[in-house]
Amino acid sequence: MIMGPTIKGSDSLCPKCLRAVRQGSESCPKCGLVFALWEKGIARIPGMTADDDYEDPRASVLWRRVQEDPEDEANHEAFLTYCSESLRLDLAAARYQALLFQHPESSLGKTFRERIILLAQFNRPNTTKPRYNLPRFTGLKITLALGAIFMLLALMMARSLLAL
Repeated sequence: MIMGPTIKGSDSLCPKCLRAVRQGSESCPKCGLVFALWEKGIARIPGMTADDDYEDPRASVLWRRVQEDPEDEANHEAFLTYCSESLRLDLAAARYQALLFQHPESSLGKTFRERIILLAQFNRPNTTKPRYNLPRFTGLKITLALGAIFMLLALMMARSLLAL
């Protein structure tokens, strides 16, 4: 059975979610990955191998730089910025998950994985449309127009009262 690196003596890390899993477990209690399927290659994580078919060429170059010098924060920043701007946070998440599977002690890997999670949570595109699209200051314009009408009516009434 293939599992992640060993930690705490007899425990291992799940290759998908990186949770500690007891040795001999058939599946991960957190994400549900069945390790037998992982072993057969059926349940592979996108981004774990270099031959993924959805790979972006620019992202590949930037990720290669991260792998060549994993301690250079600028390389991590460039990769994450590109993935964020090209709406490929899924690719960035898969790459950092794979990095942490191979190097669970990587502090930059953990930091940038957390940033990906935050970006995915807080930079969602606005899909809700406003119910109505009123021009700016519409309420103020209506109030001023009603005020002017009432002033004209008041002047006309005052004039008719003075004429009597």
